[in-house]
Amino acid sequence: MLLARLSGVYLESKNLRSKEEIQAMLDATLANTQPTQWQLDGEASENGDTVEAWFTFKTAIASGKGYLRLINGKCWTLLTTMQALDDFPEPRNHHRPKGAEHGANKQRETWLEAASGKKRSLVTRASLTA
Repeated sequence: MLLARLSGVYLESKNLRSKEEIQAMLDATLANTQPTQWQLDGEASENGDTVEAWFTFKTAIASGKGYLRLINGKCWTLLTTMQALDDFPEPRNHHRPKGAEHGANKQRETWLEAASGKKRSLVTRASLTA
């Protein structure tokens, strides 16, 4: 079984071949990741003895999407990916940065000043939540 998972901090890809290896990995990670709310995303497809499906799920810190392939009723591929961090949602609509500011304005921040201010804000916010 090929297993790739994205946890809160790093990307890890593992090729696990035995029930013991899979169980050891689950024992080491489930308490921290706390996956819940498993849902099929669309319909599963079947081609002979192969079944494939996409799914969504939640963890303690993020929402994710995954892919599952069963061959002869046994898991052949399980891929999970993080789609969004719960505490750091992607800016959308009126929360999204405006982009280029046109016209003359002596008080306008340069790109570097704006990026530095955003970095300071993220570091401060992350240290407050840690």
